Amino acid sequence: METVSLDAFIHRNSECIGIFFTRNRILDKIICNLQGIKWSRTRKCWYMPLSKINYETLGRALKGKAIIDHAGLS
Repeated sequence: METVSLDAFIHRNSECIGIFFTRNRILDKIICNLQGIKWSRTRKCWYMPLSKINYETLGRALKGKAIIDHAGLS
């Protein structure tokens, strides 16, 4: 199973969750369909505003599809 790493960072003066993983069509499709998700060309990752709701939504979307490493959020 693929591992998805989450990392907090500041993008355009907003706290964000960066979503990092090896390119994978299935994960790309799941993640790009989430509300509020955007691609950062600079960081080469998907990202969304940092919030508990977005974290939980991401967890539900990836459940059974990927292992989530959230060490970068603490």
